[in-house]
Amino acid sequence: MSQYEPLRQPQPTARKRPAPPPQPDFYMPAMPPLGLIHALETKWQDYLRRRRFRQRFLPLLAHDDHMLEDMGHRREDIL
Repeated sequence: MSQYEPLRQPQPTARKRPAPPPQPDFYMPAMPPLGLIHALETKWQDYLRRRRFRQRFLPLLAHDDHMLEDMGHRREDIL
């Protein structure tokens, strides 16, 4: 246990995926397919999550355990 143990932040909860849209009782000719829109939103959220991980955490993982400890992190906390 290090001196920084009380300062560690709890693990953030996973973001919820967007809920599928409700199916309307009527059809409008100009209405786009709701399943397609939901799939695109889900893929976009997944892409943003992976991009944030690559930008924020991969540079930290390039350091060895000793350097991470000097910065106040542990490899287990990052992953």
